[in-house]
Amino acid sequence: MTAPELRWRPLWLGLGWVWVALVVYFSVAPAPPVPDIDLFRWDKFNHLLAYAWLTFWFGQISRRPLTRAAWALSFVLLGVGMEFVQAQGTARRFEYADMLANSLGVLAAFGAVTFGPMQGLLVKLERAVQV
Repeated sequence: MTAPELRWRPLWLGLGWVWVALVVYFSVAPAPPVPDIDLFRWDKFNHLLAYAWLTFWFGQISRRPLTRAAWALSFVLLGVGMEFVQAQGTARRFEYADMLANSLGVLAAFGAVTFGPMQGLLVKLERAVQV
């Protein structure tokens, strides 16, 4: 089953690329700002959430499962790559656990948008907002 074409696809893609840029920035920034909430101090949860969001978002934009799988693989590779970038500097640390958390986030979101109840949310939003 393929999703209907999105009317605002360029907007959704633009927002997605902004989020990719933010994930890259927060991956290499020396001391990213975090809210003073205990939940946000759990680093691995942040990794999982960030990569789940990217996969979820681009999975909403993509119509075909194979394209969604390509996005998912790209985000796994991005997460691995960011860890190697962090290993080159002194501000951040290389961690296999971060790679795992990133990949688990990708896997969870991929399943939700490809096989689960999260399919087509942007299509539903576009239908609800008639402009």
